[in-house]
Amino acid sequence: MSPTPKSVKIAISGWALPIFQQFDLIAGTSTGSIIALAVALGIDVNRIIDLYRNKSEFIFKSKAFSLVRKGPRYDQNVLRTEMEKIFGTKQLRDTKTNVLVAATCLDQFCHRVFTSFSTNESGDSELSAVEVGLASSAAPTYFSPVTPQSQERSYVDGGLWANSPSLISILYAN
Repeated sequence: MSPTPKSVKIAISGWALPIFQQFDLIAGTSTGSIIALAVALGIDVNRIIDLYRNKSEFIFKSKAFSLVRKGPRYDQNVLRTEMEKIFGTKQLRDTKTNVLVAATCLDQFCHRVFTSFSTNESGDSELSAVEVGLASSAAPTYFSPVTPQSQERSYVDGGLWANSPSLISILYAN
C-alpha cells in the first residue's frame, strides 16, 4: 500500500492548484456531503482521509443495546465532534467555490438543497458547515435527524432522494 501524499493537488503547466480551484460547483449527499464541503472550503484532503481511515471505528461504535432498542444505532455527537475538529466554525459563505448539498426534510417529507450560491434566497450562507454535513449524512436508523440552528425543520440523509446529486447540480448550474 502506498503512503498517503502530503496533499492532493493537480499540476497544470507547472502550477499546483488546490482541488477547489478546478471546479465551479462541488456537490455531495450523505457522506459525500462531508467530502464536498471540505473540498469547497479548501480544507486539506488528508484531514478527511484521516476521518474515514482512523475515526470511523469510533463514529460507528454501536450504542449499548442498539440492536434491540428504538432509536439510532450510533451516537451522532461523536461524528459532530470529529467534524468540528475539521470544519471549526466555518459556514457555507466561507466556501472557496460553490457547493451544493442534498438533504431530506423530515418534517414536511420533501427535499432540501443547501447551497453557497450568492443568489440563494434561503439564507444558507449563514449555516454551519458541520450542521449541513450532519443534516445530509443523518441516515435513518444510523443517526438522529438534525435541526440546524436558526432552522425549524429536521433533516435526514439526502441520499433518500438524491443518491447522486449530479442532476441537481446541472439544474442549479444552468
